[in-house]
Amino acid sequence: MEKLLLVGMMGSGKTTVGRLAAELAGCPFADGDDRVEAIARMSVPDCFRQEGEARFREWERRAAEELLAEPGTRVVALGGGAFPRPEIRELARGRAVAVFLDVAEGVLERRLAGVGMEVRPLLARVDWRERLRELTAGRRTAYMAADVRLAVTDGETPAETAERVVAAARAAGWSG
Repeated sequence: MEKLLLVGMMGSGKTTVGRLAAELAGCPFADGDDRVEAIARMSVPDCFRQEGEARFREWERRAAEELLAEPGTRVVALGGGAFPRPEIRELARGRAVAVFLDVAEGVLERRLAGVGMEVRPLLARVDWRERLRELTAGRRTAYMAADVRLAVTDGETPAETAERVVAAARAAGWSG
């Protein structure tokens, strides 16, 4: 399979690790949120504010569809809410090796604590820690449907994670 698909919660490192994994494998990197922004012609937070979550999810599905259909080997990082959707998991089946970056809830909280919540629309204007716990619990089963589950430890560098991602994806059939 040509695509390595990184999935997991916001703050799990999909974009950072994805860029490094692509560099290691010598192939392009694509970010699902960047593609959504190109389709919508606005930032992800603006998509939520101006168009609502339902419209954002339509754009997210279109972005995933486009990224998975593009020819060639590449690493793709999807937004945290994409892979839990059955239609996106179905799109990925047979086209990508999906790797779940499984990061402990406490580590996610520490990573997200320093980020302005205005860039995380699902965590804005709510008790973000409680909302993060709800989202994590609701999405975990879907993430576990990935081809590879990679436990990411707090002491591991993004470069070390990227090395493990590439090795695990290749072992699972990724051609990169």
